[in-house]
Amino acid sequence: MIKKECQTCHNQFTIIDQEIDFLKKLDFPLPTDCPKCRKEKREKLVDKPFYEEVKCDNCKKEILIWHKVEPNKQIFCRECFRKLKHEGKLDRPQPGYKEGIPFFEQLKELHKQTPIVGTDIYQDDEVNQKTLRSHECSYTTNTIDSFDLSKCVNTVNSQHLINANNCVDCTNSMATENSVGLVSSYRCNNCSYLNSCFVCDNCHYCDNCEDCQNCFACSGLRNKKYYVFNKKYSEKEYKAKVKELSRLPHNELIETIKNFKNTLPLPESRRHQNINDCKYTNEVFNCNGCFYAFESRNVNNSGYLWHSEAIKNSWDITTMARRVNDSYSCSDMSYVENCYFSSRLFDSSNCYFSHDLYKCYNCFGCVGNSNAKYNILNKEYSQEDYNKIVAQIRDEIGLHYSEE
Repeated sequence: MIKKECQTCHNQFTIIDQEIDFLKKLDFPLPTDCPKCRKEKREKLVDKPFYEEVKCDNCKKEILIWHKVEPNKQIFCRECFRKLKHEGKLDRPQPGYKEGIPFFEQLKELHKQTPIVGTDIYQDDEVNQKTLRSHECSYTTNTIDSFDLSKCVNTVNSQHLINANNCVDCTNSMATENSVGLVSSYRCNNCSYLNSCFVCDNCHYCDNCEDCQNCFACSGLRNKKYYVFNKKYSEKEYKAKVKELSRLPHNELIETIKNFKNTLPLPESRRHQNINDCKYTNEVFNCNGCFYAFESRNVNNSGYLWHSEAIKNSWDITTMARRVNDSYSCSDMSYVENCYFSSRLFDSSNCYFSHDLYKCYNCFGCVGNSNAKYNILNKEYSQEDYNKIVAQIRDEIGLHYSEE
């Protein structure tokens, strides 16, 4: 165990033995920032809920972009991007590595030059379907101002949803139906205004509740039914009490609930189902050997995780990561292994310092590639030259184990 001072916030932090062994095996230096500052830096690499309507540089169609772009940067709709790429007319930078210029300066320039692919604004009045300002959607109907959705119907102003139906203003919620105003909740149906609730039905204005039904303005309950303000009622009494509270003006109701919850102690950390050898966790499920993990499930021998699922032997993984193995310091990726210091990767392996890759293998400092292998700064090399240059770059940037 090693204690260090964070170079960003100057607070003391501890690097545990499990993390040290992990980094030694990868020949990576020990972190110089504390976990909180590392997380904040990773999150800057991932697009925030932001959109802007612009025109495709080729066909002039209105599209959405999810980046705050610099002037003169190329922007295309998906159709034009595919067409231009197929015809060999797409001006995509493939600079490769140039000796004598710092690697990170070259990577920064590649990010500036790489075109952005926008999202179509789709509307079909004949079938009464509308998908507006949405991002990475599947089977979506009447979806507006949403992000990272899958199989969603009638969803408005929502983020990071999976299998949602008739939901409004729900954030980081999964397997949810007919609900409004849910935050970080899972399998909650016919509910409204929940925060960090798990498997609840017909519950409203509740925090940190699990396996509850027909609860109103409650906090920290487990396996309860017909509760109001954490007090048990009969079914008839419950319905009468909820009806009485519902007659209050909304602002007065919210203030009443807030005052009640302020009288309660802070909820205990939640550790659900098959948790073994886990420390400093909250809202984790089916996890073994986790350290400092939050809102994560099916994790083995990993640490410093946020909003992650099916993670194995990985550290510093943030924001909607799924099926990640043997990786470090990554954000927003699925089905990857042996990837490091990267974001927005899908079905890729052995990638370093890369962003927005699809089905890539052995890429170092690449942006926007698909089906590529042995690429450095978007240029393809032979396997021998790739390994030689990567070793040279690692020496240049000091990517070797060190306790300094």
